[in-house]
Amino acid sequence: MKKREDPLPTRTSLLRQVQNEDDATKWEAGWEEFYAIYRPLIFGVARQAGLNAEEAEDVVQVVMAELRRRIAGFEPNRERGPFKAWLLNLVRWRIADKLADRLPLTDGDSAAAIERAADAENSSGACSEKEWDEAWRQRLLEEALERVRIHADPRQFQIFRLCTSQKVRAKKVAESFGVSTMQVYLAKHRVAKLVKNEIERLEQTMSRE
Repeated sequence: MKKREDPLPTRTSLLRQVQNEDDATKWEAGWEEFYAIYRPLIFGVARQAGLNAEEAEDVVQVVMAELRRRIAGFEPNRERGPFKAWLLNLVRWRIADKLADRLPLTDGDSAAAIERAADAENSSGACSEKEWDEAWRQRLLEEALERVRIHADPRQFQIFRLCTSQKVRAKKVAESFGVSTMQVYLAKHRVAKLVKNEIERLEQTMSRE
């Protein structure tokens, strides 16, 4: 039986790791990985919602601090939904807070400003579910590519990126590397399979299973 090509290490559920404070070393390591994965996602979504870099970074820090306080008690259910949906709501609220901070608040129109701030917080316009899903998928792809790059054969990974990201024709790639077109297709297929497997793993990091 052919051995499964998989140089990437198996990881336990990241959600369970950051919920368990009994092992301080694993808990901190889990949060480091969590931050590395989700900071770019939250920051990017905040910027897309119209916040400047400083405001977006504030959203990242507030959301992460809130997660550290509350994640131990998180359990997916019908009301909260999966972690992905719960995180979206946290991000929306913090983006709405930043947008509300921009509203003028004077003695003459304080009531109207407060009402507009409440409307902003209750609105999903700060980040739609479609935008969130797109940003989520893109972030998983970026993280998967980086992890595969570290573990995959460098030559095969270069071929894969030339064929996919840069859209270079297989024949030209083969000539550049001094290999056959078939070898280019094989390298592309092998790395694509690793990327797909890693995306699936990343999707499972927020599962309690």
